[in-house]
Amino acid sequence: EEEHTSCEIPRDAIDVCGVQDPDDVSLDNVKEVLDSIKVLFEEDKTIKAYRLWKKLEGLVGQYEEAPQEQELSDKLMNAKELITESMFMLNQVTMEAESVFALLEELDSEEGWELAKDEAGIRTWFKQPEGSPTYHIKIQGTIKSPIFDVLALVNEVDLYQKWIPTCDLSKAVLNISKFKRMIQLCMTPPSPVNWVVSRRELMLYGYGVDMMEDNKMIAMAKSPSPGE
Repeated sequence: EEEHTSCEIPRDAIDVCGVQDPDDVSLDNVKEVLDSIKVLFEEDKTIKAYRLWKKLEGLVGQYEEAPQEQELSDKLMNAKELITESMFMLNQVTMEAESVFALLEELDSEEGWELAKDEAGIRTWFKQPEGSPTYHIKIQGTIKSPIFDVLALVNEVDLYQKWIPTCDLSKAVLNISKFKRMIQLCMTPPSPVNWVVSRRELMLYGYGVDMMEDNKMIAMAKSPSPGE
């Protein structure tokens, strides 16, 4: 059975390593770059971590395509070994970052969306993807409450059943980190729908993404994939 080990990296490790800027990435500091990616990911700065990883991946790819002297070849081999050791974490960074990019693209897109309702400052759209029996729903509005009140509401998973319609069970089944968790929800449709639609269970992987460099904060909740 494969054993996974982990170590704690100090919060200020990025400052110590000095690898916050993708322009600082080189074959001489691959270990420091990977440590910085890990710190950024653990602090929910997933997009920064992703951009740093893509810079490193691109750099290694460039050197692979060009002839190298022995010293450079040794550095490249060492870099690839270090990357392979961190691949599980790097795959997680990639999956979560690309999910965020896909969400933001969908929110900004108007293609295929039909406006269903525009009332009291809340706009609701829907669309049915081609070949799919399901509908996608997009809602846009302003929550006139302090951001920390909203975040507290989202964070208290056990209380979802008190304010989410039809939800009669809600609990965190796995706390992965401060802003990452797996949650279980159960929904019981109201009468008379419950005559034909039974109680439904939903498992969600939820995580937060700090994008304050772009003046954004993202809260994601999605069905977990096998890789996650």
